[in-house]
Amino acid sequence: MYDQRSTLIRCFIAIPLPTEIRDRIGAYLGELKSVNQAVKWVRAENIHLTLKFFGEIEAEKIEKIKTLLPALGKISSPFRLEISGSGCFPNKKKPHIFWLALSQQGSEELQVIYSWLEDHLAGLGFERDTRKFSPHLTLGRVKTQTDFRPLLDRMEKSPFPATAFEVSVLELIRSQLTPAGARYTTLAAVTFNL
Repeated sequence: MYDQRSTLIRCFIAIPLPTEIRDRIGAYLGELKSVNQAVKWVRAENIHLTLKFFGEIEAEKIEKIKTLLPALGKISSPFRLEISGSGCFPNKKKPHIFWLALSQQGSEELQVIYSWLEDHLAGLGFERDTRKFSPHLTLGRVKTQTDFRPLLDRMEKSPFPATAFEVSVLELIRSQLTPAGARYTTLAAVTFNL
């Protein structure tokens, strides 16, 4: 029997991080891992800012997304983001995801890019995200509920230092789930060059 799932590709659109930022986050993750093992921590090389997660979609839809992306490079110049703070979703009493917050000082390029993507992808038949856009870098997902107070205290008392970086590229990324963790492959990239 034909398995349609084999033709589906799991993918998302994201802003990659510079290597030196990922390395710093990797060192920070090492500190957090020593405090709590009930979290599945993301490998540092896989940390990114997700703008749109598609899940598993057909290859034809990926081709449509690829044709859309070049226009995105013409709506923004490179801009700066800052890692500023940390937290968890949905709340500290029963966290599911631990993250680092991202902010943009004095400009709105990130929100413009996010809104442009939502509008144009809706035109291709993708559902709009109903949640408020909250830019963050996922550090880890909870495997089992336990007392996370020591971890939250560590994150509060030893926060990741505020760090700014330039954003000049956006990527369409394939995610292949393996026993060793997700493996990412860039399917298309666009450079901001307004």
